[in-house]
Amino acid sequence: FRMNEICAAGTGAFLDEQAERLGIPVESFGKLASQSSNPASIAGRCAVFAKTDMIHLAQEGTPIPDILLGLADALVRNYMATLIKGDHPVPLISLQGGVMSNEAVVRAFRHALGFRPNEVIVPQYFKVLGALGCAELASYRSGAQNISLRDLKKAVEVALSVPRPRSFLKPLKLSYDVQTSNKASKLENYSPVAPIIMGLDIGSVSVKGVTIDGTGKILKQDYRFSRSSPMEVLTEVIQSLADQNLQPNIISV
Repeated sequence: FRMNEICAAGTGAFLDEQAERLGIPVESFGKLASQSSNPASIAGRCAVFAKTDMIHLAQEGTPIPDILLGLADALVRNYMATLIKGDHPVPLISLQGGVMSNEAVVRAFRHALGFRPNEVIVPQYFKVLGALGCAELASYRSGAQNISLRDLKKAVEVALSVPRPRSFLKPLKLSYDVQTSNKASKLENYSPVAPIIMGLDIGSVSVKGVTIDGTGKILKQDYRFSRSSPMEVLTEVIQSLADQNLQPNIISV
């Protein structure tokens, strides 16, 4: 028994988001996708990449059913790569969870697994099998406390009415003093403490960079849109951050 708890690209939320981008109700996703016999090639590992592929496909005039079936295939490829990881599943395979309402996803799973239709099933209560299993296990526990649905509902209502903290973790706090004034942020009267560290974040639409010293003090930061030329902009950000007359031998990235 395995569940995907790492990447959202392997869940129904991934399909919900992509269907919204296309202006299609997710409830009709499976029916429309089933009209396709030529699924489009779409990257499913990351929703950003999937969006990029979908934009290009739409601009090229690719039929919507082909795009939708391609999305279902992409989700299944990601799911199998994340969970199966090269193992060899043995039938009977039970597909569970709300995403199995999407017939295109079920079709893609059966095709990817390569088993006969009766070896890959969608159980009757596939949407709530987790809750059903809990109830089944509870029925076997002797001496377990019994509670009616009415009492359970009342307990939930009471719990929801009590304000709860947004997090059980301690609030973050700074381990050093942050200088916020423009005068204090300049380096003329400040001697950086080694090592000087440069951090870079090269995203899909922008490049971010920062340099800090050994105390955690921010020495300089830069943020620029990549303008479809990430390497060129990355070079600009690095030059901007390095142009501080700092000692080269104490800089690390």
